[in-house]
Amino acid sequence: MSRPQATASGVEISATTTTKERLFAAVKAVRSHAMSSAVVDIVNAEKATSETTRAQYRRIIARRMKNGVPDLEGLSRSSWYPTRAALKVGLAERVRDAMKAQDKAQRGGDFETAERLVKVAAKAIEQLEALENAKAPPPEKVQNSARKRLPKARGDSWQAKVYDAATETMRPAIAVMWATGARPAEIGMGVDIERVKGGLRVRIPGAKVNDAKGSGQKVRVLLVNEDTPAGRALAESLGDASKITVKRKAARITKDFTDHIRPRLPASYQVSAYSFRHQAAANMKADLGDAEKVASAMGHRTTRSQQHYGTARQSQSAGGAVIDARATHQPKETRGIRISPPKKPESGPNLS
Repeated sequence: MSRPQATASGVEISATTTTKERLFAAVKAVRSHAMSSAVVDIVNAEKATSETTRAQYRRIIARRMKNGVPDLEGLSRSSWYPTRAALKVGLAERVRDAMKAQDKAQRGGDFETAERLVKVAAKAIEQLEALENAKAPPPEKVQNSARKRLPKARGDSWQAKVYDAATETMRPAIAVMWATGARPAEIGMGVDIERVKGGLRVRIPGAKVNDAKGSGQKVRVLLVNEDTPAGRALAESLGDASKITVKRKAARITKDFTDHIRPRLPASYQVSAYSFRHQAAANMKADLGDAEKVASAMGHRTTRSQQHYGTARQSQSAGGAVIDARATHQPKETRGIRISPPKKPESGPNLS
């Protein structure tokens, strides 16, 4: 009697066993393994996901399962999990499709083809189990955020240096970011500046608005003190006009910093456009003394979001330029934010 041999399905079959007998034994083993590996559950779960997620899975499978081999190499921890989920779907679908095809071949009497397809399914199950037991890469080393990279508070010096390093065409956008902390994408949409009684009124369209998730402000209006370094820079852009719109594409602003501004700054001032937003947040936390008002000025719908930005301890001695702010929605107090008592008396003129 010949010695038993292991098949891809994990079932030991004698070398003298007929193809039909080998097939039936392998099919039984594969179905058992498929049940324990939750193949059906994985496929059904994928069907319940959104079209966007399914499209993302298809792209990952095409890129990360070439030649039928799932590949998790070289992934960051954040991308490892969705990639593994997509590959599990791809392998589960391979098991399903191979078993359907083998059943058809078996019914047609083509046992050799059916046996080959069972081996394909068995191999996919092995790979699926290996994915399930795979270890995620360690967390990436957290890089210093723009908040942590802010130059130490030295009056208005670092923003003024950036402003001076910019060309005349770049300066209006720099002035808006300096005075209000507006996002580059919002400047790309167009920021309106108007001289009114009590200061400069700045209307900013929201770039990160999702009503379904209840995030972002469609529009916010800030009152800027013209008698501050940032306010004076903003007024310089306004010139003799009573109202202007500052508009510059976000990609262009980024290129302004990388190609023109940063090469002209000292090493200690290697800041980005978002550094202005972090510094403005820090100044507003110290100046306004009101978490909900800071949220309105930043374009947030909850006070929790501002915890990711500059702290009151990072505020500058010269203070910020924002006197008051109002937004489309009243921000919700979702977490206690440490806010300093206001340096300036509350004021709310001309925000309508």
